[in-house]
Amino acid sequence: MFEGNPIPHGSYDLLAAVLASIALGMVATVMLRIRFEREWSLTIWTAYNIKRVWQRLADESARTGGTLTSHGLGICAWCILGSAWSLNQADYSLGNLWLGMGYGGLVGVSSLLLRATVAILGGWITLAPASTSRGLEIDRHMRNWLFWVLVILCVFYLGKNVPFDRRQILWTSTVSTWWIWLSLKWFRQLQSVVHDGLPFGWGIVYICTFEIGPTYFDLAERQKLTIDFRPFIHVEGIESQEFRQQRIDFSEHTALIVTSRNAIDHFFRLAEELRFEVPDTMKYFCISEASAYYLQKYVVYRKRKIFFGKQNFQDLMELIKKHKNEKFLLPCSDLMKPSIPKFLEDGNINYTRATMYRTICSDLSDLSDVKYDLLVFYSPSGIESLLKNFPDFEQGETRIATFGPTTAKAAAEANLRIDISAPTPKAPSMTMAIEHYIQGK
Repeated sequence: MFEGNPIPHGSYDLLAAVLASIALGMVATVMLRIRFEREWSLTIWTAYNIKRVWQRLADESARTGGTLTSHGLGICAWCILGSAWSLNQADYSLGNLWLGMGYGGLVGVSSLLLRATVAILGGWITLAPASTSRGLEIDRHMRNWLFWVLVILCVFYLGKNVPFDRRQILWTSTVSTWWIWLSLKWFRQLQSVVHDGLPFGWGIVYICTFEIGPTYFDLAERQKLTIDFRPFIHVEGIESQEFRQQRIDFSEHTALIVTSRNAIDHFFRLAEELRFEVPDTMKYFCISEASAYYLQKYVVYRKRKIFFGKQNFQDLMELIKKHKNEKFLLPCSDLMKPSIPKFLEDGNINYTRATMYRTICSDLSDLSDVKYDLLVFYSPSGIESLLKNFPDFEQGETRIATFGPTTAKAAAEANLRIDISAPTPKAPSMTMAIEHYIQGK
């Protein structure tokens, strides 16, 4: 019947290498989803919300375990490509199919090493090593998506039980998917180049190594620092029973003024406790783009109902004034910048101030015998907490870093010497300001 030719293997045997690659990748996917939520979130954001990746906070950065798991997913994607390639060859014995899977994995590992090498070179050329090293993340997250799309494609053809004489269809489809994915990845990288203001020419030479945003973890690793994250203040939510004493009816308001993530969290917490269903028509006016994206934790992001300023409340007032017919609710702490109510009152805005949480000085008595070279403060309340916990505090050789003019003013009024200030034109973030100080810039 086969005229002396070897009897071909069944299609499921031929797809064994592909199925093995898929199985390994799916195990890595489950680990990523269950154990490494930060890496999972960054991967999802990279596909549909790249601005959220740029705006992420230090505590949203990927960890080593999640990074390695993502690299494993990327290598599994290359294993699928290698298996599909070997299946398309004239000699498609089982041994060669497994060899093709190995070749694919080897190419995947080699590409990772190549990207890391070029990232180091890119940092030297652009004089922005932090930017180029962190830019590898977009490439890593996009490779996770490549694996998932290839899995869907392979499952589709497995379900169709591709005949032997049409086995090249799998290879053609996978390589076409790879090219489409590559184009999308380049698009994301070019967006990051423009966003970070890095040399565009270098972006063409190496499109896979641009910054998402340096964090304290990068700073600690690069400068060999020991960093303790210890909040000098903390927030306590006001209970619904106490909030009722303010006699504020949520249903009478059509818009929300958002000044922080705490304001968002405690508004929706109280709304749930008071059994108030937030209507879809509610509009949100956020002080920054980062706060606007954080709203996605509770509501569907829609441009027509979510507005945000550049970074300060004065910018936001321009948007609020265009919607004077709305009745605004201002969720806030018991301690609030007096400038915010003044802006609203000067603009004749119809608003209600709602105290939903308190700023409390943390107990720092366990730090009485601990000496730090640098203390970083982000609000005047942090300065207040330091002096409340340590009334006899003497600065001596301890450096003080402050973020924002109000924090710097509070430090100066407390007769503290300010060694590092942010933001500045050369150092828009605190991590960058600290690094410049260490480097003597």
